[in-house]
Amino acid sequence: MRRNFRLLVDTCVWIDLVKRHKQLPLLDVLENLINAGVVELILPQIVFDEFESLKPRVLREATQGVSSILQRARAFVERLADENAKAAALAQLDEVDYRIPRLRESAIESLARIEALFVRCGITETSDEVLLAAADRAIRRVAPFHRSKNNMADAVILETYLQALGAAGGVGFRFAFVTLNKNDFIDPTGDNRQPHPDLASVFTRIKSLYFITLAAALQRIEPGAVAEAEFEQNWHEETRGLSELVEALDELVEKLWYGRHQTLAEAIEDGRTRVVEQGEEIGPAGVPATYSQQRLGRCAEGGAYDRRAARPGYTRSLEQFWVGPAERQGVRIALGLG
Repeated sequence: MRRNFRLLVDTCVWIDLVKRHKQLPLLDVLENLINAGVVELILPQIVFDEFESLKPRVLREATQGVSSILQRARAFVERLADENAKAAALAQLDEVDYRIPRLRESAIESLARIEALFVRCGITETSDEVLLAAADRAIRRVAPFHRSKNNMADAVILETYLQALGAAGGVGFRFAFVTLNKNDFIDPTGDNRQPHPDLASVFTRIKSLYFITLAAALQRIEPGAVAEAEFEQNWHEETRGLSELVEALDELVEKLWYGRHQTLAEAIEDGRTRVVEQGEEIGPAGVPATYSQQRLGRCAEGGAYDRRAARPGYTRSLEQFWVGPAERQGVRIALGLG
């Protein structure tokens, strides 16, 4: 009979999921396993509190850290790079800079999904027994207190896990503890995938498992699902780069220019539009053409004229027919470059 897992995920693992956007497929797997009833989360109060306090900093670091590095890199390239290589280097930096907003969007999405999981699983309050057990670890100076450091928070997380493990008895569930904290929980003299010797009695091969990555834990629980997620992660479709989008923008603007040019030329050729000189009287009221009046439609019947920004002589030189800056900006916004 398949036994379901109760999974405690340390704060550092949740934060890592937010920071590293390529781990989004792991959230997909975790959500699917929870929906299927295969996994239940153990969420200690202290993990929830730490996550909430770190959210603003994580969102800032999702973009600001990269932005400051890019600024320094650009300054170094401008000052020190060979002239022949400078343009290519700056173009690559522009590509990275263009993708920075996507990092923040990914972090926001991950935060929202993790918070939704927290709401679903509920918070495990810190009991007096857990606090006493954590304090006892400190007195005995055993992991996670083996490094002469106040690790009360880590001890409370561990003891919350042990409390859930003991309360379950021996039937129906397996347990897993996932942490990236390699300083306070791992074996300092051996394989860093193994827990500290002080915790040897806590973790076993079957009932209570220890992992240093969420991917490894999910792989053990549902190997096929993780393999599919890794495929999506490694073979995701790349978005178009900045240089490619700029090239597409230039091509579109040129097509707009050509279409307008041809339309105006045809209208002049068949008499629907005629070129007017500045100061020339148009319409029945004898209104003179102004600097901004490019074309006159149905002038013989005194019809209305179109107003367009133009330079002197602009209407007599069709090769100067152009796409204005406002329209160009509109295209840039449509392409996501605005």
